[in-house]
Amino acid sequence: MLFAASVSKGKNRTDTTALIGEGSYLEGKFNFEGTGRVDGSFKGEIDSKDILIIGATAIIEAEVKIGKLVVEGTLKGNVIAAEEILIHSTGKIYGNITTPALIIEKGAILEGVSHMEKKTEPEEKKQPQQQDNSKKSDKK
Repeated sequence: MLFAASVSKGKNRTDTTALIGEGSYLEGKFNFEGTGRVDGSFKGEIDSKDILIIGATAIIEAEVKIGKLVVEGTLKGNVIAAEEILIHSTGKIYGNITTPALIIEKGAILEGVSHMEKKTEPEEKKQPQQQDNSKKSDKK
């Protein structure tokens, strides 16, 4: 659980590149690189290939597409995480999630459907199947 240990409980904010602080309210699209953290309220869409930490005081209503997700607060909406979702004991997710790795601490809440899928290779790398288009003649 290296990921869980490296961003556990999110108290150290020195590595955070994007922050919606406690007491703040933001509505719209939230895109960032690096580690994003929400401690306030947010409504809309969140999109990043990196890490999102939802702090214990956060209330989020959003569709989320993320690399890694750490939840300590409340998230209402669907989540697609390319790498991992970690829900701490104070965390709550109300919505469907898709991720290849899911960690849920005792006391956490997940109300929704979870899909655990491995990463898939890009479409251009897949080889199309060859079909035999020749027709046989049944004439006698």
